[in-house]
Amino acid sequence: MASITTQEVLRYPKLSVEVLSFPDVERIFHLTRAENTDWAQLRAPFELADHCKIVLKMIDAAISRSDGRPEMAVKIRLGILLDAVHATPPDPESPNSTPIPISSKCPFLFGPIVYNEVVHCLQGTPDWFLWYGPDAKKGKESVAINMVILETEHGQSADGVRQTLAYMSMIHTQRRAEGKLDSSVFGLSTDNSQFHFLQLNGESEWSRLDLNYQNHLQEIVGKLAYFHRHASILSASDRSDDPKKADSVFHVEDSGRSAVLVAISS
Repeated sequence: MASITTQEVLRYPKLSVEVLSFPDVERIFHLTRAENTDWAQLRAPFELADHCKIVLKMIDAAISRSDGRPEMAVKIRLGILLDAVHATPPDPESPNSTPIPISSKCPFLFGPIVYNEVVHCLQGTPDWFLWYGPDAKKGKESVAINMVILETEHGQSADGVRQTLAYMSMIHTQRRAEGKLDSSVFGLSTDNSQFHFLQLNGESEWSRLDLNYQNHLQEIVGKLAYFHRHASILSASDRSDDPKKADSVFHVEDSGRSAVLVAISS
């Protein structure tokens, strides 16, 4: 069977990740739920700078004085945390290690998939993702992504978990098809008050950890720092073992231009 082409996949009707349920995501990407993930190990030491702590306290004070509409102030939190983590060398023992910037708002496309007995091209746009490969090689090699973040409206963070898992699964499937020795992917769905962390391991098992900002700020920062360090390690050691024949396509667009185009196996 010949590998499917990008043009063929893009002709299929588009299906938004928002319509998928947890069972849909697990069926399409052949996932199972893991119950024994040691989340305590997925954490890196990180100390927020004093100016970040001051700004976060100012935001908390503004929220406490709000008239019941704290959304604008709350949404600033994640940006501050991401800026702090990704402006700092990912390995504290190697201060010369280069921070990896985080990318935002690029559409993801994946296909073909079968939903309600109809073949589709799955699409959606995560708010953030962590690309750890050289920008100059985008479009020329596999998608070098190890984290996806979805921001939701206040009180809807749990609803974003299945969408985040779908984005993670696109990347995970691609990495497995290319024979990557590390096909794990991390994710986060958050309304900036509740933080739902996800891991998808090399055996296609996913797990979840729920934290709230008020009681677990340091642990939240430690998780983001760990994902940053993991990306740094992959940037230096990402290797393939036994690539499989492509029968699906994963596509990431950047401001309307093709940023990454990779054939993968579903």
